Amino acid sequence: MILVRLCHETPDFEIKRGPQNAPAIRATIQHHSIKYGCADLSIEDLQRNQSGSVTPIAGPSERPRIDDNVRATTRNRRTTRRPPPSPPKNRKNRKVRHRDPQAVDDSRARIRVARKKDEIVAKTTMVNRVFVGNLHPTVTSSDLHEVFSRVSEVSKVQIRCLGGNVAPTAPNQKNTSSILYASVDFRVPRSIHRILKVNGTDVKGSKLVVAVNASDLAEYIRMRDESAKQETNPTLLGRTKAVLGRCVARLRLACAEPTLLNIEEGEGSQAPTQNGEKP
Repeated sequence: MILVRLCHETPDFEIKRGPQNAPAIRATIQHHSIKYGCADLSIEDLQRNQSGSVTPIAGPSERPRIDDNVRATTRNRRTTRRPPPSPPKNRKNRKVRHRDPQAVDDSRARIRVARKKDEIVAKTTMVNRVFVGNLHPTVTSSDLHEVFSRVSEVSKVQIRCLGGNVAPTAPNQKNTSSILYASVDFRVPRSIHRILKVNGTDVKGSKLVVAVNASDLAEYIRMRDESAKQETNPTLLGRTKAVLGRCVARLRLACAEPTLLNIEEGEGSQAPTQNGEKP
């Protein structure tokens, strides 16, 4: 019996010779078994094909060759992962600075303690003299004595003056140039916290300003600011230098020319002689 092996690797065929009376081999040939990409066909099967051509059996398909650049790009796409999309912005996802409730309570407690300390210092600070500002021009010592007697026993009240008439004979309603302030002395030292209750009391249309130091009064602060402005005023300095210059020049001429009287004009007359005649 003749066997024909058709392989898709080569277009040729191979003829095998074997025993003609072997029924087992014939049965195997008729089964058209396919082994390893090749097929064993009998001569009868070949004769049945009228065209005389044998259709090759399809073997395993070859994989297409992939360029190295394409392969590298594909590998990078697989390894590189995009970050997940960010969630929508809303108030729930917004970052908020969380404060420790215990720390907030501690800070509030420290503030309360500091305030209590200030109150204790004010209550324990004992003074026997205070200064009163923002006085009305017609205010008298009896008016202030009546006001401060409500908080403690007053020993002496003195009306003082920063400017204007230093020693006014009588209160003048029209006199607004006098800057007045007062000092109030107590027989027994009292706490400043108690005395400051008088602060803001209305006396003849003016609210009193009570301070421990006279430099804290608005009158002193205003006077200090005005004096500082005068010192830094260039026009005032220029005038002062001019006046001093004239005085110095006059003294020099008086020493050099004792008989020269009219110094400023430069054409003064000399003093007469004993006979009454001019030299």
